[in-house]
Amino acid sequence: MAATGNGNITSLGSLNPTAYGVCWSTASTPTLADSYTDEGAANSTGAFTSAITGLTPNTTYYVRAYASNPGGTAYGSQVSFKIPALTFTPHGGYALEFDGVDDYVEIADAGLNFSGTSMTLEAWIYPTAWAPNIYDGCVIVKEDLSHNGYMLRVGNSGQVQFTLGNGSNWSDATSDVGTLTLNKWQHLAGVVNAGNMTLYVDGRSVATGTLTGSFAGGSDPLRLGGDYTFQAGRIGAGCSCAYADVKATPLRFPSPENRGLSPTPPGRAGSSAADVLPTDQSKPHECCDTAPWQR
Repeated sequence: MAATGNGNITSLGSLNPTAYGVCWSTASTPTLADSYTDEGAANSTGAFTSAITGLTPNTTYYVRAYASNPGGTAYGSQVSFKIPALTFTPHGGYALEFDGVDDYVEIADAGLNFSGTSMTLEAWIYPTAWAPNIYDGCVIVKEDLSHNGYMLRVGNSGQVQFTLGNGSNWSDATSDVGTLTLNKWQHLAGVVNAGNMTLYVDGRSVATGTLTGSFAGGSDPLRLGGDYTFQAGRIGAGCSCAYADVKATPLRFPSPENRGLSPTPPGRAGSSAADVLPTDQSKPHECCDTAPWQR
């Protein structure tokens, strides 16, 4: 970690300084025997700043400005500061916040290329605006141009859709308009069990469908908040996602214990602190822009 040191050369002395900067230590009264910066020679008086690097959280540091010439070294007054301890809550307090334009998370993992007739997609989301069409609001999307893939999408004034592709066509379970509510945490789950598709919101069945044949995961990477294949379709502006999960087996609902989740929605956080737990609730992934969180 780093901080910025401030100093002020008030007089050059009879010989101009050949070096100036700041020195610091975890012990009081730091000198050039400790860590220090060197901003080079000085030929004028005035204020300056200097970068203090290699700092450790939850540690108190003492800092002094200095200036040296062939006659010796002069030090300024001592100041102290402390870097706060870092804390991290992997789930239940942080979320990704998507801007609805070019934010997404990409997970290129061949282990997500599921196929068959049973699987589960689930996510906690906090929508603050709707994409105009349901296919524009990508929560979890993995597909390719050959009609393979699986998707969980929202949009069109609160509709939810669970979609599976078998290589030639798509099978859907689509809720009514208004199923979801803005400015509220809601849990989504798409479950297919032996070809029977069910879409859940907060553990309640909101739509059903039938899978034709068996689905295949698709060759393109999985994205949260976007669609890799078409480079289009973004989750609604300001929508937050605190948890996303893909499983190769169906889960029973509505019991929260059966899906490995707390029945209490996660707390919402800003985009400055982001975390997604896509498969095992332990590995953080980051959010990126299409222009290279690719949180």
